[in-house]
Amino acid sequence: IADDNIIAIPGISYFAKADRDGNPIRGYFLSFGIAFMFNCIGELNLIAPLISQFFIIVYLIINFACFVMDISHSPGWRPSFKYFSRYTGLLGALLCLTVMFLLNLWYALGCILIAFSLYLFITWKDPGVSWGGTFDAISLYSAYQSVLNLGLNNKQKIGEISSISINWRPSFLLLHLINSNNQRIYNNDGVTYFVETLRKGHSLIFAVQIFIAEFRENLLNKMNENDNISTALSGNTTTGYLPPRKHTSSRIHYKSKRVNGFSNQITSESYRNGVQGALQMTGLGILRPNTLIMAMYNEKTDDIKSEEYVEILRDTLLSGCGIMICCGFNANDGNKINWQCNNYQLRNNAMNKDIIDIWWLVDDGGLILLTPYIMSLHNFWMKCRVRINVVTDENEDNATWYEVNKIKELIKKFRLPYKDEPRIIRVKNNEISSETLNKFENYANSKITETTRQKVICRWLRLSELLIEYSKNSGLILVTLPVPTTFITPKQYMAILKCLSDQIQLPPTIIMRGNGQGV
Repeated sequence: IADDNIIAIPGISYFAKADRDGNPIRGYFLSFGIAFMFNCIGELNLIAPLISQFFIIVYLIINFACFVMDISHSPGWRPSFKYFSRYTGLLGALLCLTVMFLLNLWYALGCILIAFSLYLFITWKDPGVSWGGTFDAISLYSAYQSVLNLGLNNKQKIGEISSISINWRPSFLLLHLINSNNQRIYNNDGVTYFVETLRKGHSLIFAVQIFIAEFRENLLNKMNENDNISTALSGNTTTGYLPPRKHTSSRIHYKSKRVNGFSNQITSESYRNGVQGALQMTGLGILRPNTLIMAMYNEKTDDIKSEEYVEILRDTLLSGCGIMICCGFNANDGNKINWQCNNYQLRNNAMNKDIIDIWWLVDDGGLILLTPYIMSLHNFWMKCRVRINVVTDENEDNATWYEVNKIKELIKKFRLPYKDEPRIIRVKNNEISSETLNKFENYANSKITETTRQKVICRWLRLSELLIEYSKNSGLILVTLPVPTTFITPKQYMAILKCLSDQIQLPPTIIMRGNGQGV
């Protein structure tokens, strides 16, 4: 108890000191003093039944622990007794339990209550030591069997997109590109806080840091110099896991022990190679990420070039994953969201800051419709309303009717609790203003007349103007990600994304596209 610091009693650490053979001599004297005080009662018959109960329950727990360790198939469990059997361990535990109740019913119930209370207290205390618990062994074996059984139950062929969406759920790959200045650190990244609010969908979260380094020489140095994802918020975290949440609600006063997800670090010669490795190797079996989440490209702070950034987006879509690019979530984007509040609050005074605007452009499987619902399950977004925007031509009434009904059918099919009617935005033409044109050309470092897909680019730039006109006072924007085709150069493509997420005039924005699989 003293050595593992289970009970925070002042001065108890004094008795944890042991000799060179590991014998706690001071602890022996303390135990002797406690036993001597009970002997001074003068009537041992008063406590003898309770002492007997404690002895028996110790043997009960030992027998039961042997039974559980044996059924967990742990290679570390190697009993030396020749005639040991798991069934003798279980029989011994049942016999001890029977004897306890035969001796004294109330003492037996009291002893079991005390033992269970101690177990709950140690579990709550979480002293941070590894005792090789039997329940840990059985949990590991059960998890191992469950992952293997998922492969038997999953009838979907490799590379085939399933049409059954009832069991589909998004699994997120949170990408951190660590530059030479050690920026984009976990505990200062608003994108990470956003992903944390998506955990109410019971989705897997994989956080990956990608370092640019030579593997043999710089791997250990990079891991030690930079704040590890899994120890940035807590130094007491198992390798490969994100740290337990440290946020405490104002209504409940206990520290949550739930782990957010998994973490990994990749050392690569380029960011693109690192992302390719993460997309191929992250996860086990069908427990793999299907949606990549990353921050918006910033040429001032990121060491990555626009060409490599666009290639990462192409590789992600080619691998069958969706993409979510978050803009306005980090401190270098203006720090617009106050992540320390219990509910979503913008730092500016937007009129409709409780509205999440969805700009529906193409049917990519419905991920853009599902994401606000998953967000609303968390207290941070619970008070926000969802509004769907449909952009149509002013003269195409039939097309408008078709799109609106299609969205309503999807909402009904997916059973999404969106009450607001879709907002129809009619566009007269795709002519863009000179201000938007100049902004695009400054970002792209080229004239729009030099592009090969001028009409396509103009449509996306016109959409950026509609975002500013209709959603600049909203709380959050979700807009469809343009397909990064090879007909548009990387700089021109990044210029389109910057116009769609102009954080000078727009609220925080998520540019996203699903993988085409129905959700």
